[in-house]
Amino acid sequence: MRKVLCVILIALLILPMIPTSVLAADSVYYVGDDITVSLIESTGALTVSGTGPLPDYERGSLTPWYEMRKSVKSIVIGQGVTRVGSYCFHMFPNVKTVKISDSVTEIGAYAFYKNTSLTSLTLPGELFSIEAAAFSGCTSLSKLSIPPDTKVIREYAFSGCTLLKNIVLPANLELFDATALNDTGYYKTLGQGVNSLCGYSLAYKGTVTATVNIPTSVTVISKNTIMSQSNVKNINILGNVEVIMDSALINLSNLKEITLPDTVEKIGTFALGYFFESYAGAPTPNMGFIIHAKGGGAAQEYANDCFMVFDCLCEEGNVLYYPDCAEGGEGVMGCRYCGKELYRFEVEPGEHSFGEEEITEASCTEDGGIFRKCLACGFTDNIEVIPAAGHSPNYSSPVIAQPTCTERGSISYLCIECGEPCGDTIYLAPTGHRASDEQTILSEPTCTEPGCVATVCSVCGEILEEVAVPPLGHNVSEEWEILIKSSPMNDVQGFRVKRCTECGVAVEYEYFLAGDLNGDNIVTTKDYGILKKILADFAPSNVIADNADVNCDGIINAVDAREMKKLLVS
Repeated sequence: MRKVLCVILIALLILPMIPTSVLAADSVYYVGDDITVSLIESTGALTVSGTGPLPDYERGSLTPWYEMRKSVKSIVIGQGVTRVGSYCFHMFPNVKTVKISDSVTEIGAYAFYKNTSLTSLTLPGELFSIEAAAFSGCTSLSKLSIPPDTKVIREYAFSGCTLLKNIVLPANLELFDATALNDTGYYKTLGQGVNSLCGYSLAYKGTVTATVNIPTSVTVISKNTIMSQSNVKNINILGNVEVIMDSALINLSNLKEITLPDTVEKIGTFALGYFFESYAGAPTPNMGFIIHAKGGGAAQEYANDCFMVFDCLCEEGNVLYYPDCAEGGEGVMGCRYCGKELYRFEVEPGEHSFGEEEITEASCTEDGGIFRKCLACGFTDNIEVIPAAGHSPNYSSPVIAQPTCTERGSISYLCIECGEPCGDTIYLAPTGHRASDEQTILSEPTCTEPGCVATVCSVCGEILEEVAVPPLGHNVSEEWEILIKSSPMNDVQGFRVKRCTECGVAVEYEYFLAGDLNGDNIVTTKDYGILKKILADFAPSNVIADNADVNCDGIINAVDAREMKKLLVS
């Protein structure tokens, strides 16, 4: 009976800790220590709750809930879950809605692969990455809103979503695989060749030709835009490409060279000029691959890092040598990017080689000018002086420094052009101190030490006047405190004190003999008579009434009379 009661009590304690969704579920699966997957078969609602990531699986059939997949109609990934692992909900044919909470940052490979009935998908606002084929084959999905802060979308992420036409990609993707939208409704509407969406290139559509054009709409050449095509021989970048992502143009065995525009600012790993010796190994650089571009930028850095040939698209503008202007002679013109010699030219004696006109803008206080410099000797030819403009005070926005009790304030102005103080300054008189109506206690007085109060300024807090407060004096207790009890039988004197109730100092103190009421230092029948009068409230004057406490218990009563009588008899 006791065991049964214990089991019931334990169940009652645990019951409130279990989510109501789990209690109502027909099937419950526990993943690790912190994740619960529950299914209500009557509604087909599958809920993932808890904290941490759902694990990755090697295939969908290895998930604990795989056998129930045809019963599932909706999936909710609750707040606290951080990742949907690979293959977690692989091929759930009857799921119509998927809602993923904002705590999820990653959706693993094939996580919702071929959920062919899925029509409503809510992705988390904090989503960072969508892995390979995560939603591939969701043929009923027609609407998609990818969170703007998503950084990674990998290969075939939404491929085969044949109804998906309206898609907006985030502006700052760090990696976008060009195959992510293959065979979507949007992709099918595109023409042959390289197309783009939101500036990102999509995978080449149709039969790849020998010459491929990257259109002007592309600003980012995405990963796997063109891959493993032996017939590509030329790639023309027609627009303002800024980024070439990892493995963007890879394993193009007959592409020997490429010309990059000077707009390219970033080139990723294995972006171009690499091929696979075997699909099991890492890409290998083509040592003879030639990159044509203007020197000094990302293209030259990539070529150098990958041991490829870099060919600078030279432009004149860097004079490598200019003879003495007075003597003349032969000069050398070089490339403005790589410094390569382009041609030589003759300079007549006395002839300067001026560069382009330069302008120094005038400031409010300093003259500017138009000038040119000789590239050889540095001689400056001042063509025109641009006079200083002078300050322009911004009278509509005065700078006000408020006065204090003792310091003056000011109203001044700044120049609209340079921000420097200018114009007339108006000074404001100090306001003076304002004494507070209440005094401020600087130190409290004690029984023996004086205190101090002050009058302070209510604005700045400065002390204006200090006044001493006299000591409070001792507040003496009315009762004696017996430190040493008296023993009249043994002629032992007691010692008692009266303390200050504030500081505890013994203000009054004396030796005493209990029972000695007349002060003759002995206990006699005379004292006994006085005690009886005290007990009868007829205490005579000039007696030591405090000594009537014969037993030193702090109370004067009949007990003291009996104690004194015993003392006298003995």
